[in-house]
Amino acid sequence: KQKKVADVKTDFINNITHELKTPLATLSLASKSLKQSEILNSPKAFENTLGILDRQNSRLQKLIDQVMTNSLGSEELLLNKEQIVDTNYFKNCIDDFALSVQSQDLTIQRNIEPKEVILRIDTFLFTTALFNILENAVKYGKESIEIYIDTRLKNNHYEIEISDNGIGISEKDQKAIFEKFYRLASGNIHNVKGLGLGLYYTKQVVDAHKGTIQVKSEMNKGTTFTITIPVN
Repeated sequence: KQKKVADVKTDFINNITHELKTPLATLSLASKSLKQSEILNSPKAFENTLGILDRQNSRLQKLIDQVMTNSLGSEELLLNKEQIVDTNYFKNCIDDFALSVQSQDLTIQRNIEPKEVILRIDTFLFTTALFNILENAVKYGKESIEIYIDTRLKNNHYEIEISDNGIGISEKDQKAIFEKFYRLASGNIHNVKGLGLGLYYTKQVVDAHKGTIQVKSEMNKGTTFTITIPVN
């Protein structure tokens, strides 16, 4: 029992460290790019890079606040909703994620709902939820990782579909992946570490937005997560 508690504590520290390292790595890449002449000579590229710095700095501060003030065992999430245009939100979200895994052989294809939709979401929590899915696609991906993000408006609901070409999830694991502390029994693939809170937390965030999340997967062919949230 003591060993289990010690292991959970160690995993928790590793998990929090990982969460903090991601925006720090993105900040580092963005700040280095500001020294490049092609960025300095392009007002648009310079402005985009400053935007990334601002967003990741804000994200880092919120992550620290979250660790300090919230219990991971909490069943309630307090939402700080704001209105945001879907195309702007997903562009920033995907661009930030792509930059954070720049060293990987990664391709992200996006197909955003052509009609402009105003989403009312907690952007920090919702982005964290999406990042958890995207990071899993990289963790459990093949050598060349392909991620497809499709969004669509259906009957006053906004649907977000995230698919990958990874190793897939077994039927047994699909039934349990949203449970707290559950981790895929995939051996030591890619030295994947964590506390098993990512998808549990993602489901909490989606539930708090009165939405649903579903998963479909086939071994060695990839996985698709579908998030649906109401549009007021």
